[in-house]
Amino acid sequence: MKDYNLIPQYVLIQRKNKEVEALVTKVCFGVIGLIILAAVSMSGVVLWETMANNRITAEIKKIEYVSELQKKLNGYKKNLEPRRKVVSLVSNQESIILTILDVLEQSLPKGVTVVDMGIDAPKNQIKLSCAAKDIDVVADLINNLRQTDRFKDVYINSIGSEPDAEKKDASSTGDKTRSVTLNLVLKN
Repeated sequence: MKDYNLIPQYVLIQRKNKEVEALVTKVCFGVIGLIILAAVSMSGVVLWETMANNRITAEIKKIEYVSELQKKLNGYKKNLEPRRKVVSLVSNQESIILTILDVLEQSLPKGVTVVDMGIDAPKNQIKLSCAAKDIDVVADLINNLRQTDRFKDVYINSIGSEPDAEKKDASSTGDKTRSVTLNLVLKN
């Protein structure tokens, strides 16, 4: 028995062509969808990468700024160090001067007046200029200063001459004061 096909051949070819066209269309839409999906994904990756680079650049700038601030701070610290030493030295000298003035006040016998006082810091010495009524009170002053624990050595640098007998008689005040300069060597 023989099959008879009642549908003409060209209709069957058209149907197959339509099926192929539908399949090709579906494949094209699928490929286009994949291309669009890939493009969107790539743009998302590029956008994320750009944002990450921007954040990294911002962080690097912050680090550079902090580094610059650190350099400035170190410069300020270097400039501050000599000033700290000066302040420390001055405060140490102030306390030493106050201590020495206190010792002098306690050691000064009657008949001696301090006229001038100078400090020679490099030599660790004090130069004391006094007016004394006689040489005995100068000896008392030297003994009193030597008995303190503040001075390594106390010695006379110079003594002014005793007033002449003629000048004593001529003056109405009878002033017998002598000028005396002492050197006081501080203990370290």
